Amino acid sequence: MDLWTVLLAPILILQGKWVRLRTPKLPEAPGPRSGERGKGSPLSLLVLGDSAAAGVGIEHQERALSGHLVEALEPFFSLQWQLHARSGLTTTQAIPLVDAIEAKRFDVVLISLGVNDVLSPVTETRWLNQLAALTLTLKSRFDPKLILLTAVPPLGEFPALPWPLRAHLGRRANRFNAALTKWLQPQPDLALIQLGQSPEDLTPHLAPDRFHPGETTHQLWAQLASSQIRPHFAPPTIADCN
Repeated sequence: MDLWTVLLAPILILQGKWVRLRTPKLPEAPGPRSGERGKGSPLSLLVLGDSAAAGVGIEHQERALSGHLVEALEPFFSLQWQLHARSGLTTTQAIPLVDAIEAKRFDVVLISLGVNDVLSPVTETRWLNQLAALTLTLKSRFDPKLILLTAVPPLGEFPALPWPLRAHLGRRANRFNAALTKWLQPQPDLALIQLGQSPEDLTPHLAPDRFHPGETTHQLWAQLASSQIRPHFAPPTIADCN
């Protein structure tokens, strides 16, 4: 723990409690969390994660991440998909959630985790160890060909967080993302999705609690995921075979 955190710890704890009390408790989006859609080559998809993946603050799952991603992929694939997400989920808590999933295989896994870890006392090194354990579990259970991880959002720009808590969480989020980027580089079956990192990109597109992503962010998130999934699983062309 750095000197900054030690000196500000009493203020940070009080502000954290204050934010939890005043932030509206929005529900997870209602709607289906599994299904089959589309035509084309078969593709199985797992969306795994926290309240953002669960669509907190969104009216329906069709307008959240999984719904937009299914809509983006169904013109190209015969898609089987599942969403397993829960508010407050940390990376280490995701492992038993994965163990409970009834499926033999997923071609793609899209992960939304990290915010609750940043909000906890865990260090970025320990978080990466937990993330490594999670990805190992996913590979052992489902043999995915591609795992997409979502960068931690820029908590230092969240208007619902007061200073100095906002600055403290922003620094932690930056450290987590830097460690994540470095960890991903030598692993070709893992890739990173990074949403807007500036106030102009972020603030107009938040849910009513000014903390969770709004629908336009979910739509962008799905577009970025689709842009990585489609070429990875595109059928070979005649030129590719020559």
